Amino acid sequence: MRSKIAIVECSNYLNVKKSIEKCIKLVGGLKRIINPDNKVLLKPNLINPIPPEKAATTYPLFVKAIGELVKDIGCEIWIGDSSFGSDPQNTENTFKVSGMVDITEELDAKLINFHRDRQVRIKIPKGKVLREVVLAESVVKADAIINIPKLKTHGMTFFTGAVKNLYGCLPTEWKTVVHRKAGQREQFCQALLDVYSVIKPELTIMDAVVGMEGEKGPCYGKPKKIGLIIASEDGIAVDSVACEIVGYAANAILTNKFGCERKLGQNNIKKIKIVGEKLENVKVKNFEKTSLLLHRELYKKYKGFGERFVFKPVVNEEKCSKCGVCVENCPVNAIELNPYPTFNRERCIRCYCCQEGCPHNAVEFRKVFLSKSLDLSRT
Repeated sequence: MRSKIAIVECSNYLNVKKSIEKCIKLVGGLKRIINPDNKVLLKPNLINPIPPEKAATTYPLFVKAIGELVKDIGCEIWIGDSSFGSDPQNTENTFKVSGMVDITEELDAKLINFHRDRQVRIKIPKGKVLREVVLAESVVKADAIINIPKLKTHGMTFFTGAVKNLYGCLPTEWKTVVHRKAGQREQFCQALLDVYSVIKPELTIMDAVVGMEGEKGPCYGKPKKIGLIIASEDGIAVDSVACEIVGYAANAILTNKFGCERKLGQNNIKKIKIVGEKLENVKVKNFEKTSLLLHRELYKKYKGFGERFVFKPVVNEEKCSKCGVCVENCPVNAIELNPYPTFNRERCIRCYCCQEGCPHNAVEFRKVFLSKSLDLSRT
């Protein structure tokens, strides 16, 4: 399988529309995938109510520019997502804080909270972990889906982009169901691909103008200027090229590796046709990746380092408000308030939902080595 991917430079969001338009033309144009009167769903990354300048969410001007290009063709625009957790109000708050409410009004678009949308059960014929999944009805009814992820680091999957962004198409408790079924990293990445396999977005356009680096992605990492837009009909190719740009080997990220093995996309850079900027000219120096893939001496010493070394969540009591969000959203009920959050280490599946969803950035990571003799409860 050979995929075509476009890389276009974009220094800031004020000039983003021209750069996005150029990027889309390089991969064949919008008219090849959508027609007038189509209902086109734009799926940005709206993980939590965090201001756009913090780089946790797809930048509003980025989404607006794509919406304007779609509207020029005569399509009806839907913008939808479900934010962290099962509370629909968190998504409503995210819509406001992220700027999506404003741009939806400017585009005369429909803003859809997937938590409040009707639910549709979909079979997954070739699922590795999931045999079925529940999606927001709008995801199923849209004539075309444009996936608009943000380039970020991630505690569990190490990298989040096109594949992980579609996890937001699951409403309410189904994210928890998937975490319970999937368990830890390898199975969870396969579950993400199960979801990706049935949604099949027509186009992915990644916001890599400003991405997120560091240990605390995808919510509380550090904004990192990358200055790029990356687009393709192959979302796995988008993620793979993005990984290479910021210093990850494409095959080190399991959603890329497994996705290619399952013929859902291409992760072999030699088999991806890159147009626009040359890959070697846009690679980012000193991008801060997760330390689980960085410690070279330990990597050499211990085979399977990325699986045998993990992050253990710990609570910074100075930041913690004892609000209980981590307790309510732990998929396996491994957290209790006593009076601060305490973790049942044997039950913990290291999904890091506690860190991702904490509204006060109070959950931090400590690196530990997994072995048969290690008792995580004592580390």
